[in-house]
Amino acid sequence: MRELAERGVLQGQTGAYVSTADVSEARVPATLQATIAARIDRLDPKAKSTLSAAAVIGSKFSRDLLEPLGIDPVLDDLVSGELIDQITFTGNPAYVFHHPLIRTVAYESQLKSDRAELHRRLAAAIEAREPQSADQNAALIAEHVEAAGDLHGAYAWHMRAATWATNRDIGAAHTSWRRARQVADRLPDDDPDRMANRITPRTLLCASAWRVGGSGADTGFNELRELCAATGDQRSLAIGMAGLVTEHFLKANRREASRLAAEHVELLESIGDPTLAVALSFAALVAKQDTGEMAEVMRWAQRVIDLAEGDPAKGNLIIGSPLAVAIAWRGTARWCLGIAGWNDDVHQAIATAHAFDPTTFGGHLVYVR
Repeated sequence: MRELAERGVLQGQTGAYVSTADVSEARVPATLQATIAARIDRLDPKAKSTLSAAAVIGSKFSRDLLEPLGIDPVLDDLVSGELIDQITFTGNPAYVFHHPLIRTVAYESQLKSDRAELHRRLAAAIEAREPQSADQNAALIAEHVEAAGDLHGAYAWHMRAATWATNRDIGAAHTSWRRARQVADRLPDDDPDRMANRITPRTLLCASAWRVGGSGADTGFNELRELCAATGDQRSLAIGMAGLVTEHFLKANRREASRLAAEHVELLESIGDPTLAVALSFAALVAKQDTGEMAEVMRWAQRVIDLAEGDPAKGNLIIGSPLAVAIAWRGTARWCLGIAGWNDDVHQAIATAHAFDPTTFGGHLVYVR
């Protein structure tokens, strides 16, 4: 009805239109999208530019984001034409599209090059407007940088968003890592950063899988294994595998956890990095303990203690004091196997944790009690 009224086929106002045109002029576009596109094409150039820029911003927008895009906003005409609606009227007024399909048509009808430039400007504007909140806005900035066609920039912003969210919202962090993974997979084969960029988000997805649920297939562990084999990156594989072992343990997949734990220990030994081995030791320890393989628990716990060389902070990437944890597990294994000295290990573990890390100390006290 609006489209026919704008073409002059109908005269009057809503609820009281009269057709004054010849019946041959009363043509209706074939689709609703075509109807909306025709209405947009008839807009004043400034109003049309405003609508196009608003479509890039999102379903909700305000004048202060339109102006940095090089737009002299014309909003009243769009409101009166019921293409957008004003939803707040004080301070910095906010607007929304009258219908999601209007935004879709306004967005898709732009030249890709023009749309990409608007996305690039918008990403810069969001970062410049609140530089102190760049990390918090990283996911939004990443979306616009990616839409602008800057794959390297988008990858960096997705990873930055995941880093900010890791200890705030692990689900959001996983979403950003998955987006980063998708971007990395789109990099050209001859890009020197392609393999490293493909490995890193997969490593982090696998390493933290136990925090959000899912499976190895969800996080792409098999892909990670293949990529690491192709590049010889055993460190990333070890980090990802630690998360997968822990995930199997938490899901009571005991046999698979034990099998993978044995492979993980062999991998860590082959890498020969004491700090990495100490940091990731917890995964194998809990998996082997869960299947009652206490001799293996004691062997690996002793290995970790030797590698830590008395440093309670060594390898504290995930657990506050891996040394304290290893001593506690050695005491548990000795107790189960009837080997003297287990009580001394328990007290030493508590003392080590108490002097270094309150969280590990609290966990030890609960475990002992």
